[in-house]
Amino acid sequence: FYDFALHDVKLKQTVGDFVCKVFAGNAVLSVTVLESIFTLTVVAVERYFSLVKTFNTSARLRKENVGYAIAATWILACTVCFPGFLSNNYDENATKYPCNRPWTLDKLVPLKRHI
Repeated sequence: FYDFALHDVKLKQTVGDFVCKVFAGNAVLSVTVLESIFTLTVVAVERYFSLVKTFNTSARLRKENVGYAIAATWILACTVCFPGFLSNNYDENATKYPCNRPWTLDKLVPLKRHI
């Protein structure tokens, strides 16, 4: 996460929320990585059907269906990352971690040394 880039920068609430949700919360990174994984899965399944089930042409991708497959991978990747996008918030009064992610242990990092 890129909280270190926001450590000395004071942002307004709306801009801070946008930066935390999209960049510091890794929404862009997560969506692109998941989209790549889903695209590789579609390619692997297509290769499987073309090599193993050669005569079963109904299960293979055609020129008409490729756009739907690409759109489905993007929609699936965005859907999976949507909860993380909604839950990241910017805290103007935070001293160390301005982006709040409710499921992480960012606030307990100093306590890790004592455990």
